[in-house]
Amino acid sequence: MIPVEEIKEKLAYLRRKDKNYTIFGAEGHKYELEPVADEQMVIDFETAVGCRLPEDYREFILKVGNGGAGPEYGFSGLYYEKGDDIEQYKIPYNPNNFEWVLPSDTEAKQGIEYDFDLITGAMFMYDGGCGISTYLIINSIEYHGELVVFGYCPIFYGGHFLKEYMYWLNNAVKRC
Repeated sequence: MIPVEEIKEKLAYLRRKDKNYTIFGAEGHKYELEPVADEQMVIDFETAVGCRLPEDYREFILKVGNGGAGPEYGFSGLYYEKGDDIEQYKIPYNPNNFEWVLPSDTEAKQGIEYDFDLITGAMFMYDGGCGISTYLIINSIEYHGELVVFGYCPIFYGGHFLKEYMYWLNNAVKRC
């Protein structure tokens, strides 16, 4: 169950106490959440994709907010209209489905890059900066509901949306 009031109270506390946005990423989201998602839009998305969103994320966007304040630069909500291109979500997530892309200018870039076009079955959640992005796996029997962090390759995080959200929120409150 999502602790709706606790989340709202802690975000209000952060808005009052951290007016200079000292917590990483807060300058962008200002501890504000987007309005909750429309339930019919969520149902339409799930029907089109052929799988149900992870329960904690689904409940969060329906009861607390559909994006905004959260880890890193804030989290992405679900925005879907019939006809949107969602093919990448219909294909189950495969942790082995990636390829290395060698940079053309080895002096400008060190190492290798991950081809983000190959991510399937997972929704972008938040940007950590410096080429680090976190995705929520929505289409997978084995990994459904897990967060995966991508840098130069997929790095399993093992966390789930609500657990990681509350970890971020509680630590932000402690730091203020």
